[in-house]
Amino acid sequence: AGNGSLSPDGSLVTMMGNEIGGPGALRFVANVDGTGLRSIPEGSSNPAGTWSPDGKWIAFDGASPGKPPLTDFDIQTVHVEGTRRRTLAGSPQYELDAQWSPDGKRLSYSSYVHTGEDDEWLGSRIWTVAADGSDRVMLGLGHGARWSPDGKHLVFGAPTETSDGDLFVMNSDGTGRRRLVASEELEAAADWSPDGKEILFTRFDRSGADVMVMSADGTNVRKLTDSSGFDIAAAWSPDGSTILFTGGVAAGASQLFVMDTDGSNVRDITGGRFSGSEPSWR
Repeated sequence: AGNGSLSPDGSLVTMMGNEIGGPGALRFVANVDGTGLRSIPEGSSNPAGTWSPDGKWIAFDGASPGKPPLTDFDIQTVHVEGTRRRTLAGSPQYELDAQWSPDGKRLSYSSYVHTGEDDEWLGSRIWTVAADGSDRVMLGLGHGARWSPDGKHLVFGAPTETSDGDLFVMNSDGTGRRRLVASEELEAAADWSPDGKEILFTRFDRSGADVMVMSADGTNVRKLTDSSGFDIAAAWSPDGSTILFTGGVAAGASQLFVMDTDGSNVRDITGGRFSGSEPSWR
């Protein structure tokens, strides 16, 4: 399963996924240890996304009301009860990857012109917007921005002369941009550790992808997974003891896993019953 997020207290994970042999994509919620898996009632209509720090709102990207599904992607929020849905950032471009600031006052997102080309995302810009949809600010070239725990910085990927995505960090107002990791591979930021001392990311190469971690200053880069398929980093648990990621793509159906922060003690929390990608803690 995937496209999910964990509750602010770290006890529940929501996800989008397909039950193997079942119908199309559904929304599910489960305890973080994999027990209590259940589908979200059809009437709730809450899209999978990222939860606000106070647990009252979900931010997501998708076609705004009145538009056919998958014809556009706008940044939207909805109350956890499924009411008060509104569009914060909508344009002819694709707006994706809404992420709440730690204080819940702003959201970051990526925006690019949809051309139909495979590399259209390389022109992506990072924006922030107030939680009420006002004060949209473009911060610069990049994608996949993630807030530091204190809300002062954003780590993100951006294309360079030698890579489709090196990792950079900047202040939350777009100033102070500097590179953290430079390699020929594509890197995608995933999350900061709760204490702000480490950064979780995914490194993609020709054979697949692995979950990586480094110190917040770009030093001490370590590989946490080493598979023949695609292991995609997701997030640290709120208490900093566990990391959530997607794995098993090489086997034909990706699953949600948790592991200790040193890469040991890997546990499958979806039990081989679902297929999906890109989970995250709420």
